[in-house]
Amino acid sequence: MDPITPELFQDSLEALGPLGILLLGTLVVGTCIVVGLRLAGRIPPTPFRRYATGTGLGVGATVGLLWMFGILGVERTTVGDRTVRIEVGNDVEVYDNDALALSDGPYVFWESDSLARVASFCGRAPQVESVAASDTIRFEDPCRPRESYTIPTTSPAPDPAEYENASRVFAVSDVEGHYDRFVQLLQAAGVVDDEIRWAWGDGHLVLAGDLVDRGTQVTEVLWLVHRLERQARRAGGRVHYVLGNHEAMLLRGDTRYADVKYELVARRLNTTIPELYGPDTELGRWLRTRPAMIRIDSLLFTHGGVSPSLSQRGLNLAEVNEGVRAGLRRPLQSHTDPTVELLFDEEGPLWYRGYFRDEEPLKTGASSTCSNHTVPSGPSSDTRPSTASTPGTTGGSWPST
Repeated sequence: MDPITPELFQDSLEALGPLGILLLGTLVVGTCIVVGLRLAGRIPPTPFRRYATGTGLGVGATVGLLWMFGILGVERTTVGDRTVRIEVGNDVEVYDNDALALSDGPYVFWESDSLARVASFCGRAPQVESVAASDTIRFEDPCRPRESYTIPTTSPAPDPAEYENASRVFAVSDVEGHYDRFVQLLQAAGVVDDEIRWAWGDGHLVLAGDLVDRGTQVTEVLWLVHRLERQARRAGGRVHYVLGNHEAMLLRGDTRYADVKYELVARRLNTTIPELYGPDTELGRWLRTRPAMIRIDSLLFTHGGVSPSLSQRGLNLAEVNEGVRAGLRRPLQSHTDPTVELLFDEEGPLWYRGYFRDEEPLKTGASSTCSNHTVPSGPSSDTRPSTASTPGTTGGSWPST
């Protein structure tokens, strides 16, 4: 390669011509101005956008350009030892599509009443098999040979909303995809044994919502609860999975809080996160039958609370739960029924936070709204710092993440 000499530089300028020199100079000066303004903090953040790129140089170049044109801050998200997402400033996401081993599943997709497709991850590509069924399907997880599943082919029926004479109750909420800590909590309380099997006898376990989103072990949490429901029933006990706002968001297509791991899982299954929990999947159809409010003796359980607006409607628990199920059958913001809309807004049982607007709880408001449901008061996971206890009742709280 010939060295760059003054003569070569002069020849290049002559080849560009006056217009070319003007354009080149404008580009150099403009870039310097943009970088200077960026360093001085004079360029505001850009609006939300999502950039999907390739690997290596593509990610680096994209990040550099976004930084230069006003996107503040860079954060990396990793699964294992691989960077899979780079968050740049105002929620802009840059994906690194390098090969990444995943551990997740199983996902059961019902093809018909007698056939299911089962997908699990124990590497980069999913392990997929078709399983024939009569009244149930039985299979072992190919990625976890010690775990077997027996699932009825018919969709589960909704459970009752009211229960009497519970010998003991343990309540916990906001697990948010943290399977290991969830298991530790249940074992410490004696709800499950060392083999993670039901050990609570005729007791009642209440899971007051937000078991999904944020964490990386959502699938493991859901299958554990799915399994414990059947084990508890056989022992004379009950597991009550009360839906929270994050379950409602996920089932209605709002995946803002799902971990990036599940974006990779969905992509490799040629689907989307909402379709992982669609009505034709086992987890999706099961979640859509869970209640939003239940009563056990004198305790009312819901994730958010009972607002004055909801109390004034005079709905009983069965009507509240059926209204929430009706909302989950439709996409987000597609309902015109004012009762259903109320159940899913900030005054509904999934979201209401009005008991604790200040440091002290609004005891009068809580008591008056709960009185319509024949209970003196009720635990509410999103608005209480800890779960209420009564004789024979154990409360479990979960740290925020």
